[in-house]
Amino acid sequence: MGRSHQQPARGLIPWAIMAAAVVLAIGMARHDRNTARLTATVSSRTIRLPAAPELPALPQPTPAMREAAADLERAAEEAKVAAVALKRVEAEMEAQQRALEAMKADADAKANRTRTEIEEAQTQLEAQRTALERKLRLSEVILAAPRMPPVTRGLTTGQGTKMEQAARVAAMGAAPRLSPTEFNPESGAVTWPSVLADPRYADLTSAIEGRFRDRAAHGESLQGSPGKALERLIDDLIERFRKDVAHYSSGRYGKARTFLDSLRAECGEVPGH
Repeated sequence: MGRSHQQPARGLIPWAIMAAAVVLAIGMARHDRNTARLTATVSSRTIRLPAAPELPALPQPTPAMREAAADLERAAEEAKVAAVALKRVEAEMEAQQRALEAMKADADAKANRTRTEIEEAQTQLEAQRTALERKLRLSEVILAAPRMPPVTRGLTTGQGTKMEQAARVAAMGAAPRLSPTEFNPESGAVTWPSVLADPRYADLTSAIEGRFRDRAAHGESLQGSPGKALERLIDDLIERFRKDVAHYSSGRYGKARTFLDSLRAECGEVPGH
């Protein structure tokens, strides 16, 4: 009896499996239909969205606007042409500037060379003038001397005697007495030559004349120390005047130098210059 009940139960299993499969298929079909409905609803709603409003049409350009645009284009082209021309002018100006700088450098170099040549020529002329002044001074001293001491006889530059030494030797006997208008021994007044009245000699000339005036006022003798001091002042003036020989003509220098030699002789001593 147990076996008879087991056989029908085994025959129902396939049917149960088939029924379950049908139920599962029906459920899946319903799920698909619901999903399709939802998609259709979303799609229909998306399609039903209002369309975007149309943009207004741009206004058409007027003739004035077209003319203004054409003017702007022409102005832009003209600006381009002007820029090119400006660059060309700048390049030309730079080239001219370089050329001017080169010309200036060359002119400066030539000016420096010319200045150097002029300075050298002036130096040579000064040397020649100094030599000529010495020769003229010697000639004037010799011609103005009333007599020449024996030591000067036979002296020539060929014997090795320098021009300055010959002038000093000649001056030993070539100092004529000053006239009263040039030197007044009673008052001590000295009438200086114009070249010696220059302010550059004022300190020495005033000191020398002051010594002579003091001697005249007090009746003092210039022998000894007073005479030596006065001689040194005159020697200082002679030396300073000698350094300025190039500033005077030979005639003016020679007369002023003879005047100093004669004034020195008034001190009672033989001039040594």
